[in-house]
Amino acid sequence: MEENKKAMVQAGNAWQALRVMGELVDGYDALSDMKKGVTFFGSARINDENHPYYIKSRELAKIVADSGYNVITGGGPGLMEAANRGAKDSVVGGISCGIGIELPFEASNNKYVDDDYNLIFRYFFIRKLMMMNFSELYIGLPGGFGTIEEVFEIITLMQTKKLPERPVVLFGEKYWAPLMECIKTMVEEGLASRTDLDLITIIDKPEEIKRYL
Repeated sequence: MEENKKAMVQAGNAWQALRVMGELVDGYDALSDMKKGVTFFGSARINDENHPYYIKSRELAKIVADSGYNVITGGGPGLMEAANRGAKDSVVGGISCGIGIELPFEASNNKYVDDDYNLIFRYFFIRKLMMMNFSELYIGLPGGFGTIEEVFEIITLMQTKKLPERPVVLFGEKYWAPLMECIKTMVEEGLASRTDLDLITIIDKPEEIKRYL
């Protein structure tokens, strides 16, 4: 009986490994021609198109697309939708890419994602890999635990030389100021390097993004 259980576990692990490999191959294949990507991270909870964060995120993404870059988001609602919508607003016609995740409360990507770049993944780590790997610039919009985790992972990967150094821009000075104070405390306590602060920039107006493009 124990041997049968062990064999079933091993078979399950092997099948999961194949699923992971399949998702990786599909992701790299779908995004193989993605150039000049800019990834937006942000809250899925702000669904009011008249909310100041939604309006500014949409405007910011339009500027990015108008500058000849392609917009990548997590494909969800809220500020991710705002960024994809901003890409669609652009007269230049940059790609509006959504790299979504299978969740009980998110059945599909938002309607502003281009059909050819409408991707859904099962595994969070593969989704994040795709969002990071095909970008030249990362923009953190106001968000919760998921957004902050994604921003910190990018910084950690750069810090450990697992990811080339690229600009990390946080939009919304008032929102991100407490987090920056926390990071400064880390530096003061010797728990982070002062040079790590150089990896992050905060902007407060959408047009300020132009200097980083």
